[in-house]
Amino acid sequence: MVPVQLIKKGNLDALGKHFMKVGFEFFFLNEIGKSYEFIRLGLSILTCDCERGSWKMDTSNISFGLPTSYNFVSLEYHFCKAVILSYHEDKKSLYVALDSIENYLTEGEDGLGFYVKGRILTVLEQYDTAKDSYDISLNLEHSSRTTYRLGRLKEQFLQTFGLDDLFKAYTENPSSGCCCRVLKEHSMKREILPLLNANTEGNILIAGFVSSDDPWQLQRDLESQMSLDELSSHRQFTNAQRIMNEFVEFVSINKDVFIPVNVEEDYDDYDDYGDSSDYYDNEPDYDEMYFDAMTDGQLGSYDEFTERGGNSDWIDDWAGR
Repeated sequence: MVPVQLIKKGNLDALGKHFMKVGFEFFFLNEIGKSYEFIRLGLSILTCDCERGSWKMDTSNISFGLPTSYNFVSLEYHFCKAVILSYHEDKKSLYVALDSIENYLTEGEDGLGFYVKGRILTVLEQYDTAKDSYDISLNLEHSSRTTYRLGRLKEQFLQTFGLDDLFKAYTENPSSGCCCRVLKEHSMKREILPLLNANTEGNILIAGFVSSDDPWQLQRDLESQMSLDELSSHRQFTNAQRIMNEFVEFVSINKDVFIPVNVEEDYDDYDDYGDSSDYYDNEPDYDEMYFDAMTDGQLGSYDEFTERGGNSDWIDDWAGR
């Protein structure tokens, strides 16, 4: 699916993974600067950067020597290398990834850099240190991506309360099926589903969330709703919009269940992150970011490009993608 369709649908996880895929491809074309920009752009958009969606190229048998066009190791190279190797399962690659991201962070604090470090440490089962990295990342920049990983780490590995973080992450990006699934999974474990205020009539997602069914089924149902677009029948598309908006409203109105008053952290500033109840009415516009990263000024300004009738499909054609 092309970026313009993902933008229209508000599918931020799929859009972010699309940009990361482009970034991975640029890395192995020795276009390190573009790789760095696209990987960062992708990570800045999505909530869950898992491999779901078959977006990631197979890098398991690739040797990570220096790109042939570089005679020095750039910070951008360290960052990209760390991200790519973080998806490997062998500890050797993961420790190389950790070394790369630490080299990247020697030149200054960076929220995305500490997120990547936390993600690598989580896979290496260094959970307390991973939490420290996520905390630093969130102090430097707020993101649903890091909030999601922190909440999941707390619930899954640290046996501490993390539903509040998962709730915040999901309401900031309702397109994330992974975050929705994990929120339900740990809500079930904490036995809070009966406490939720829910009208399940006519809404497959609300019914799926409050039921005892497999959380993966909820994710599949949500992703099915997100897959519908203008090419589907008008009735299907408008019904999907209704289902998503009602579901996000359902999650939002149960905030006090997911964030109980006895949670130690102060979440009084939660409302500063915006209202997600009208999900399809608050879609972000990443067209200009994509244009700038892809063209590097070679097609003039974004405003001039759009005045000539240009769009994301044109950019892909121009770049030979």
